[in-house]
Amino acid sequence: MYIINFTEKLKELGVTQVSKVMTLRQIRAEYYTHEMRRKLSDMYDVFLVDGKLGCKLSSLIGKKFYESRKTPIPVSLEKEDKIKLEIERALRKTQIVFKSTCCTNSVCKIGHTDMTPKEVAENLEAFSKAMDTCKYPGGWKNIKKVHIKTPTLVAFPVYYSF
Repeated sequence: MYIINFTEKLKELGVTQVSKVMTLRQIRAEYYTHEMRRKLSDMYDVFLVDGKLGCKLSSLIGKKFYESRKTPIPVSLEKEDKIKLEIERALRKTQIVFKSTCCTNSVCKIGHTDMTPKEVAENLEAFSKAMDTCKYPGGWKNIKKVHIKTPTLVAFPVYYSF
């Protein structure tokens, strides 16, 4: 499906959250330098990717996206009647990606600025429950502190272990 057709299809389906559609070829041609990829990363808050292209895109966009914690979220676009639902689900979804910032710290994204405080709280609660059952070494025994932070504000502590 071409970009014009896909953009029209999104409008027909009532998808208003997607502001720009790009092809892999377009990204390769227009964003080939590190500086251009950094600018692309800064242009949008969230990046969605066709689930089939996720692996190809991750190697193409480089580390700037991952450093800014804007990992593209895969969306299944196979069934046309479910595209709107899949996009809405992807935008509500929170990816938990442990990124080591130094030897002892990890970063976990649990929400975004378009979410309500209740949704962020629910995600934080789900994260805390997942820590009890996940294979993260030691679980809560190895967690010293948890903060909530936005890109522009100072970190707000929500948990400290003494």
